[in-house]
Amino acid sequence: MNLDIYIDNSLELLCNLHNIWRLENYNEKQKFQKLMFPDGIVYDRKNDAVRTQKVNSVFELTRSLSIRFSENKSGQKNKNVNLSAPVTSAGTR
Repeated sequence: MNLDIYIDNSLELLCNLHNIWRLENYNEKQKFQKLMFPDGIVYDRKNDAVRTQKVNSVFELTRSLSIRFSENKSGQKNKNVNLSAPVTSAGTR
């Protein structure tokens, strides 16, 4: 598959998450859920909470970028977004 087409399709998906979830049938929602949470979703009955072990890295990156952009109070997009994963300093575990 052409990389440009793959990127375009991925961006279209990311921009329409709400509509995709709202409009799709049960089977398509399950596929979408497995794409977003590859290790599945677990319900913690004791705490009445839903837990996920892993989020698809593309969705996690998108979420972190959205948070950084929304935190900018001036209304201008932050052009200095750090895309690197956090790293602990040497000797820290």
